[in-house]
Amino acid sequence: MKKIKSPKVNKTLGAVIREARGKMPLVELAKRIKTHSAKGFLNVGYLSHIESDRQIPSIEILDQFAKELKIDRQLLYDLAAQAVLQHTFAKSTSTEPIKISVTINLNKLIKEKFPKVVT
Repeated sequence: MKKIKSPKVNKTLGAVIREARGKMPLVELAKRIKTHSAKGFLNVGYLSHIESDRQIPSIEILDQFAKELKIDRQLLYDLAAQAVLQHTFAKSTSTEPIKISVTINLNKLIKEKFPKVVT
């Protein structure tokens, strides 16, 4: 698979993940993404919702998509942030509310970016 990286992308998070997955079966990708669930891997239905832009995964899952699909991690972060903003501020006509499950552990990010700073 080629590495997908583009600062000016007009695609959604789900579209980028779906495109990078290519012909890989949904089930195979789901089994590669580790979670804290009872199964230990991503639910196929949840992955389908991510690819159809109905849910936004956590940073930990975004990191795994980046690794497994050879997608630039920052691109995924940017697209996830864009999706959060769109869903937060857009006037939705959908009858089904989107479940936003983006979790940001600020201390983790600070430690990653500034390891010498005492928090």
